[in-house]
Amino acid sequence: MPFLQGQPKVTDNEVLDEWRIPFGDWYDQAVDWVDNELKPILDGIDWLFSQLVDFVNDTILLGVPWFVIVLAFFVLGWVVQNIRVGIFSAIALTLCGLLGTGYWDQTAKTIGFIMVAVFLCTVIGIPIGIMAGRVDSFWRAVRPVLDAMQVVHSFVYMLPFIYFFGIGEVSATIVTMVFALPPLIRLTNLGIRQVPEDVVEASRAFGQTELAILRDVQLPLARPAIMTGINQTLLLSISMLGIAAIMGAGGLAQFMFRALSNQDPALSGSAGLSFFLVAVVLDRLTQRDGDNSQSLAARMKRAWANRTTPENLLDTPTIELDLPETASSQVVYEPVNLQERTGIIASIAGAAVVIISLFLTWNSGGGWFTSFSRRVDELGQVPASGSSDAVNITADSFNGLEASGGSWFGYVLGFLAILAIAAGLAVMRQPGNTSRWLNADGSLVFSLASLVVAFVYFLSQPSELSVAESSIGSVVALIGALTMTAGSVKWIMAAKHEPLRPLPSQGVVSPVVVASLSMCLLIGAGFANFSYDERVESVITAELQETLDALEAEARDPETEQRRSLAIINEMTSLRASAIQDETITISGFASNGPTMARWTLVPGVLGLISTVIAAGFVFKDTRLRWIAGATSLGLGAGLLGVSLGWTGTLARATDQNIVSGVGVFFLMLAGATLANSGRSIIHEFHRSRVYLDIDDQEIPDTAGVSF
Repeated sequence: MPFLQGQPKVTDNEVLDEWRIPFGDWYDQAVDWVDNELKPILDGIDWLFSQLVDFVNDTILLGVPWFVIVLAFFVLGWVVQNIRVGIFSAIALTLCGLLGTGYWDQTAKTIGFIMVAVFLCTVIGIPIGIMAGRVDSFWRAVRPVLDAMQVVHSFVYMLPFIYFFGIGEVSATIVTMVFALPPLIRLTNLGIRQVPEDVVEASRAFGQTELAILRDVQLPLARPAIMTGINQTLLLSISMLGIAAIMGAGGLAQFMFRALSNQDPALSGSAGLSFFLVAVVLDRLTQRDGDNSQSLAARMKRAWANRTTPENLLDTPTIELDLPETASSQVVYEPVNLQERTGIIASIAGAAVVIISLFLTWNSGGGWFTSFSRRVDELGQVPASGSSDAVNITADSFNGLEASGGSWFGYVLGFLAILAIAAGLAVMRQPGNTSRWLNADGSLVFSLASLVVAFVYFLSQPSELSVAESSIGSVVALIGALTMTAGSVKWIMAAKHEPLRPLPSQGVVSPVVVASLSMCLLIGAGFANFSYDERVESVITAELQETLDALEAEARDPETEQRRSLAIINEMTSLRASAIQDETITISGFASNGPTMARWTLVPGVLGLISTVIAAGFVFKDTRLRWIAGATSLGLGAGLLGVSLGWTGTLARATDQNIVSGVGVFFLMLAGATLANSGRSIIHEFHRSRVYLDIDDQEIPDTAGVSF
C-alpha cells in the first residue's frame, strides 16, 4: 500500500516514531503475570529469605554480646588467613561499634546482609559453574543470561522485586545476588575448564567415576579460580550496599544515605569509616593466599571493571610452544558428489520460488495480521476523527512485503531463502572452505526455519473483524519452503561430514533438558497474551455496520415521519456508544479470536524435542543421524524465532499507538532460541570430511567443486 498523504518518508527521522517495539509492555505484562500466577512461589521465596536474614541478624549477630562477635572474627581471621588478619578484624569491628549510637547494630546488619547474599550466591553459583564447565550447551545457554545480569543496570530489575516482595531486606538481597552472582559462575566454569584434559583422561583411564573426577581432580585444581570468584562476589555485594539502602535494607549504607540527604559531613565521615572497615575485614577473610598486595579500593575497582570478564583477574601465565613447522602433507576436502549436487540445486530452486512468492499477492480485501493492530485494515473500521488513516482498502491486494500483506513474515522468508542460496553456491564453488553455516547443515537449518514460518503464517488467521482473503502468494511460499527443505534433506543425507571429536556414546541429558524447557515456554506462550489492546474507540463489526446502514436508509426515507427519524438517529447513536471499547482487550496465543499461531508452533516444538532426543544419542548411536537430528532441532528453533520476529515486526510496522504485541511473543522468542541452542550443541563441531595428501604426490586433484 503506498504511503498515505501526510505520513513521514523513510528518509525522515520522524518515520521511526511510526514504529513501536513494545519490550517495555512485555516487561510490564510479565511482571503482572508472575505476581498473579506465581504468588505461592513468591511467598515461599519471601519466607525463606526472611527466615534466613532474621536468623543471621537477630539470632546470631544481634542475639549475642558484641565481644562474642569480635572474638569470633578474630578466630576466623586467624584460622583462615593469619593472626595479623585476626587481630585487625577484631580491632576494626570494635572501632565500628565505638563510632556512635546505633553503629554496632547497623554494622551487624551490614555484615549479616553481605553474609546472606554471598552464602546464597555460593550455594547457587558454584553448582551452576560446575555444570557450565562440564557441559558446553549449558554454558552457551547460561552465558547470555550472565551478561544481562551485569550489563543491565540494577534500577531496571529492582522495581519488579520491590513489586513482588516489598521494600526491605528480601528484595535488596535478591537484587544484590543478581548483580554479584555472575563472577562466581564464570570463574568456577573457567577453573573447571582450565584443568588439563590429559589429567582428566588419565583419571578416567584408571576407572574413576565422573563424581570422583570432579571431587578429587577438577575441584582441587579449580580452587584458586573458585576462591577468586567468591572474593569478587563479596566485593560486588559490598558495592551494592548503597542500592540496598535505597531499597530499605538498612545497615551502614543507610547512615551514608541519610548523611547525603541531610548534608551532614560528620555523619558522612563516621559512616564512611565504618563502611570501609567492614569492607576491608570481609575482603581480607576471603582473599586468596598471597593476594594481599593491593588496597581495597584498587581491588574493588578491578572487580567492577572486570565484572563481565572476571577471568582477567586470574594470573595464568601464557605458555608458548616453539614447534618446528612441517609441510609433509596438504589438506583438501571431499568434493561435491552427484547426490549432493542434486540436493543443492533443489534447495536453491525452492529458495528462488520463496523469493518469487514475496512479489505475488498474499491477501486482498484488508490487512492480514495488521487487522489486529489498526482499524484501517478492518472492513469499514476507519477512525471516526477523519485522520489520514481513514481510507478504504477493501479493493486492494497486498504482496508478501507490504505492511498489510506478508510484512515481516515475508522479510524473514526472503532472508532465509537468500542464506540457503548462498550456502548452496558456496559449497558448489569451494566445499569445506566456506563459512560454518554456509554448508549442508546450515542449508537444512535455513530451509526448516522458512518452512516453519510459511507453515504458521498459512494456517494462522486474521482478526475476526476483517474480511481479508488469503491468496496464492502464501501458498507458493509454502511450496517453495517444502521444496527447499526436501532438497536440503537430500543434500545433508549425501554430504560427507564428520565431527572434530567422537560424540559421547551414552545419551547426553543436557540438550534434552533444554529442549524440554523450550516446550514449557511454548505452552506458556500460548496461554500468555499475543496482543494487548487499550484503544478507546468505536469497534464497528460488519453486522453492526449493516444494521446502521439500514437504520440510516430508513431515517432518510421521505416517507418516514420526523419523530420516527429522530428516534432512529437516537438508536444509531446508542448502538455506536455501545460499541465503544473502553477496557484492555488481551488475546492469548491459543484464543480462537486471535491469530492462533501459538497452536501451530506446538508442532515444530514437539518435532524439535523429538529431534533433540535423537541427536542426544538416546535412540540411535549413528553419528550421521545424530548430526542431521541436531540440525533439524536448530532449524525448527530458528523457525520459531522467525515467527516471533514476524509477528512483532508486523505489529510494530503498522499499528495504532495503544495496541502492542503481548508477552507471549517474547516467550515464543525464548522458546525458539532455547530449542535452537539444544540442536546447536550437537552439531557445532561437525565439518566437511578432509583428505590428507602427501606433498610428494605428483598432482593434487582440483576439488574446488563444480559449477552449473
